[in-house]
Amino acid sequence: DLLSLKLCRSALRPLVGLLFSASLYTAHRFGRVGASAYTAHRFGSMPRDADQQAFDALVRCQRENFPDILSQLGRGRKSGCWAWYIFPTTMPGACDMEGTRVTEANAKDLCTGATAGEWRECLEKVCDLLEARGAVPPDDGVLPRIDHGRVHYFIKFWQPYAHSPGWLQDVCARLSKFNFPPR
Repeated sequence: DLLSLKLCRSALRPLVGLLFSASLYTAHRFGRVGASAYTAHRFGSMPRDADQQAFDALVRCQRENFPDILSQLGRGRKSGCWAWYIFPTTMPGACDMEGTRVTEANAKDLCTGATAGEWRECLEKVCDLLEARGAVPPDDGVLPRIDHGRVHYFIKFWQPYAHSPGWLQDVCARLSKFNFPPR
């Protein structure tokens, strides 16, 4: 049930962080990630190459997951783990094993890149479903409550972002009406 899932996710967060750190260390040891990325992860600042890797992973994950995301939304609600792929921010999701995120510098590329059309379709479908449901603040009928903070920070990043296209500004305005809480 939903409560068990929330408790399970809460209990797994420290383990996910440990696994991410271990996988980054392993990648460093086998030459797939430079020492600077591993060191930066350990000490809190990620270099540009890590930013690009996170962005490339986001685009790849969007490409791989959009068909399933659109299928779920076609059934009226989110049921998988993919919020960070359609609501990207500068912070990776707690359970995002790929560590996907954007930066101020590369976010504009997401708006014009290969996945922009399907990304827009996903976001607009979420808005349509939320508006049809009409719950303010939103309940968990369309998006589980665990995702509400991500949507809050998505709006906070993208609404004032100078390179957000008109359609994304419209999405942020539509989502803002629901007063998503920060957590």
